Amino acid sequence: MINIAKAPEGAILSDKWKVSIGDEFLSVYIALCPEGKPYCTLPEDVHKEFDGCTYGATTTKKTYFASFTSDETTKLEVCYDGEVKDFTVKPRSLNKKVIKNENKLILDINPGEKITIEPDDDIYGSINIFCNCFYEKDDTFENVIDFEKGYYSADNCDYITINEHGNPVIDNIKDNTLIHIADGAVVNAALILDNVKNVKICGYGVISLLERCHGAENDFESDTFYGGRRYWALPNIFIRSGCENIIVEGIALNCEFRGIVIRNSKNITIDNVKIFTSCVNSDAINTVNIQNVCVKNCFIKCGDDCFAVFTSHDDIDPLADNDYKYKTNISKNIEIYNCIMSTNCRIFMIGGHGTGEEFPANEISNIKIHDIEIINIANRLFIFEEKHSRYWSGIFRILSQSRQYIKEVCFENINVDWTKGYMGKAFHIEIRNDETASYTESRGYKIDNIVYKNISFINCPEKMQKSLVVDGLKDKTDDGGISNIVFDNVTYNKVLQCDENIEMDI
Repeated sequence: MINIAKAPEGAILSDKWKVSIGDEFLSVYIALCPEGKPYCTLPEDVHKEFDGCTYGATTTKKTYFASFTSDETTKLEVCYDGEVKDFTVKPRSLNKKVIKNENKLILDINPGEKITIEPDDDIYGSINIFCNCFYEKDDTFENVIDFEKGYYSADNCDYITINEHGNPVIDNIKDNTLIHIADGAVVNAALILDNVKNVKICGYGVISLLERCHGAENDFESDTFYGGRRYWALPNIFIRSGCENIIVEGIALNCEFRGIVIRNSKNITIDNVKIFTSCVNSDAINTVNIQNVCVKNCFIKCGDDCFAVFTSHDDIDPLADNDYKYKTNISKNIEIYNCIMSTNCRIFMIGGHGTGEEFPANEISNIKIHDIEIINIANRLFIFEEKHSRYWSGIFRILSQSRQYIKEVCFENINVDWTKGYMGKAFHIEIRNDETASYTESRGYKIDNIVYKNISFINCPEKMQKSLVVDGLKDKTDDGGISNIVFDNVTYNKVLQCDENIEMDI
């Protein structure tokens, strides 16, 4: 059985790609992705509105996505509006058999699969197709907010209000609430959960704040836009402090800023969520002081970190939750698996923002990341600076600042498809001191028991910096430091990593 839900009137769509199953066409949504260039300065007229980041903006381009529901292998016909010599289907590990006829592609997709199709290696203007599985709506909740097919905004929906900063929001959500967003529904609002328990956000619809991005005023007619953001921009889902037992499942997040932000909460599951972010500092999933969190079966294409875990908030004050009284300064028991990820920056950011408290030190521990496909890394493509190459973020980054103790982190069974022109490094493990700490942070503390196992990099350039391990406290009298770092079966273009590939400064 196959179900195709058409997008509602008001959704932002494109005919750049056409995707059909038999005689029926899927709706193709527009999203934005960063272009991979360094920060740019916003023109004055744009800066007046998108002024949330003092150090500039990125440039962004259109990408596309479509979805349907099926319980069987389904044949897709995908047509690109333009001349194309070849298509690349990612993740490559799927080994899809395809039939190409000029600008058309025919291939099979299985229930639960997510694929990206790039025309002539265009990593920006790709289409991302999601084959969802059928599900039964949960009827165990006391409260239900049900968005059936349609376009929902503050103009036509009583659940959505405009807050004091002009953001469309759904807040005042109670304990034991189901928020169901059906396939074919688009909700133009940020969902804010504050000190609630037992909430499920699910369905195959879209939570979209794309309407608030630069370019929306002209229906995204151009090719390139500015990835700036308003100061009070919100993530599509904001799980504020004190939340417990939260499930986010199935939906697509078309973001103005970040995708999902979690603060001081526990028992969170993020399952089969598709996230598109594009502007500066637009992490897909950004977390502080979390416990018992599972991220699985997700698709992420974002402008900054795919997943970031801290013990203190970053410099986005509206998301800080400074008034929360029960901060733990601990993030632990996190599992991330079976995800497809693409970024303009880092895939994983572990550590970095801490409180500086010493007794006890901030703790990030027991993180298991496995069975991941990394299909693109677009940070600063084709730009080589020696300082940037050595010190800027790696794909896998572990950074201790402000007295963070990071331990028991395992990366296993991960494929990395190296993007042509990417000048960063694979692994970056570092403890910074007071002189080298970034932002307003201070010296770090300790990194211990980090394992990289069965990590495969393909399409690597001949010259690349594979790893950097730096202990900025090595000359100080401190009980901190870096210890027990294991690289087990890490390969670059099928060549096993050896010790001389790792630059050590410890």
